[in-house]
Amino acid sequence: GNTNPIRIWGNSNDITVKNLNVVTGQSVSYAILITPRFFTPDNFIPDNITVENCYITNTFGSAGQGIGVSLSGAPTQYPNGIIIRNNYIRGRTRGIFLNGGGNTDIYGNIITVNQTGTGSLSQGIYALALGASSVINIYNNAIDTLLTTQGTTSGSFGVVGILCGASATYNIYNNMIANIFTATVLVDANLQNLFGIQVSAGTVNIYYNTIKMNDLAYDPTGSTRPQTYAGIRMSAGTVTLKNN
Repeated sequence: GNTNPIRIWGNSNDITVKNLNVVTGQSVSYAILITPRFFTPDNFIPDNITVENCYITNTFGSAGQGIGVSLSGAPTQYPNGIIIRNNYIRGRTRGIFLNGGGNTDIYGNIITVNQTGTGSLSQGIYALALGASSVINIYNNAIDTLLTTQGTTSGSFGVVGILCGASATYNIYNNMIANIFTATVLVDANLQNLFGIQVSAGTVNIYYNTIKMNDLAYDPTGSTRPQTYAGIRMSAGTVTLKNN
């Protein structure tokens, strides 16, 4: 397949994608894309979509993503009943991307991100835009191997396991995040974002997660540029931490 081997578009409901091996062949693409759509004056919103037990690979180029919920136009409604479970997801820049998402359950997945391009901010799971009343449950996932090859001297780049970047309610629990790697080609690169879990918006409950912070290949000694490495980083939102 090429740009989107599987695309669920508009008002398409009660669909299960299961037991597939999905491989993409272009760099700017999703292996599986779910698209909420607005076409004046109506919303066309997919509900009750399950992606289960699939082997998903999108590692072509520098912008390949595994599973996306990404809007078309500017919908005023959001999907309900999105379930992403028990998949093996290999992405170049993101494993799962929520851009225009609603109530979503993400659990039991194995996610790896291997970013070999420079000048990128990559994520295992990234919530960029959500309905403000949405509930996002992220649990029992293994996000294992997060590589950044950041090699530019400016910009906010790096790699993040789970990024909560939109107003919503998040329940993040029992996840394992491990093996954050840097393979920078510059002596003094910008690596501002090396985080297991990052919160910049929302009401976020973070319970019982395990984050392994291994030694990095990059040595910041004498660095003149920003370097930030953290298991959990919070810059905004309302966060409750317990037993991590």
